Amino acid sequence: MKLLREGGFMKNRQALLSLGILGGGLFIAWVLMAFRTSPPKAEAKRAAALVSIEEVSPIDVTRTISGFGTVEAVRDVEFRPLVSGEVVSVHPQLQVGGRIAEGEELVKVDPRDYEIAVESAKAALEQALFELKLEEGNQVVAKHEWGLLEGEVERSKLGEELALRKPHLRAKRATVNAAKSALRKAELDLERTVITSPFNAVVLEESVEAGKFLSTQNAFARLASTEAFYVRVRVPRSDLEWLDFDANSSGALQVKVFQDMGSGHELEWNARFVRVLGDVDLVGRMAQLLVAVDRPLDSKEDPLLLGSYVRVEIPGKRVHGVYRIPRRALREGSVVWIVGKDNMLEVVKAEPAFSQKDWTFIKAELPQTARIVTSSIEGAMRGMIVEVALPSKLTEPT
Repeated sequence: MKLLREGGFMKNRQALLSLGILGGGLFIAWVLMAFRTSPPKAEAKRAAALVSIEEVSPIDVTRTISGFGTVEAVRDVEFRPLVSGEVVSVHPQLQVGGRIAEGEELVKVDPRDYEIAVESAKAALEQALFELKLEEGNQVVAKHEWGLLEGEVERSKLGEELALRKPHLRAKRATVNAAKSALRKAELDLERTVITSPFNAVVLEESVEAGKFLSTQNAFARLASTEAFYVRVRVPRSDLEWLDFDANSSGALQVKVFQDMGSGHELEWNARFVRVLGDVDLVGRMAQLLVAVDRPLDSKEDPLLLGSYVRVEIPGKRVHGVYRIPRRALREGSVVWIVGKDNMLEVVKAEPAFSQKDWTFIKAELPQTARIVTSSIEGAMRGMIVEVALPSKLTEPT
């Protein structure tokens, strides 16, 4: 019995000792946590943003007005004969695509009927002139006879005119005039049997051949003048204010016409500004300008063909003291970022003057040489420090 009591006492003693050790450990851990000193923290430094820039200075530039249009004929004429008849000859180049010089004969109608008409008209005129001469002789006789009757008959104005055959004379003169008109008409019809080209031309359509009967009601050919072609250019209405009419009146406008041939190849022609048209394009409601290319088919290698779709550039007014920047460098339509002193980012208000191709021209209060930021900056703000990228580090922003 005594042994059992001693064994229970030993177990209780060990349990109390374990609890004491555990409690002491927890107390020591609490003390260490409560009174420890934290190691000094290093101040975090934010890395400067890497930016690409473009250095710009104020320049004077000519505003170029650019638009697209289709080549069309200045003169596009459908030919109809003024007299009917059988075709006896046709110009060898009177076929689609043929070239015919000014004054050359297109077709000739059988002239024999019209030659006969001229001879008949000449004979009728001779007869009328003969009868007029006879009447003029009768006038002398009538005047003499009227003088002999003086005092023997009652005179009146009407009686005198009839006695002197004045109405007869007027009738004969009218007959002569009618005969002369008939002769001129017959001669004109004879001339019209030969139809010539009124200008240097290219044949667009034709439907005639020797032996065919031509009627005055039907067209036999359609020709376009090759002296000049028009281009009807469509441009935004806002571009009209940039047209330099003073330069155009002096002939100083050097208009250029371009046609993209693919594979980076482009044809170019000189042109002249003609006028602003009085109507807008029905599709896009854009303003329309008319430019002319003189002698467009003279070059056998690179002719400007009717119906071609071309780009036109017209030099406009001169603008002074503007900065040329990439389009992407204009932020929110009216702000640019520049790298100022100590590589600090500055935000400057800008007034867009105009845009041209990939560039925007602005007016702004900038240094003589400004470093314009062309790349994007995450979290950009005025005064932040930036790092200007070296040329080898520059990448084109997407």
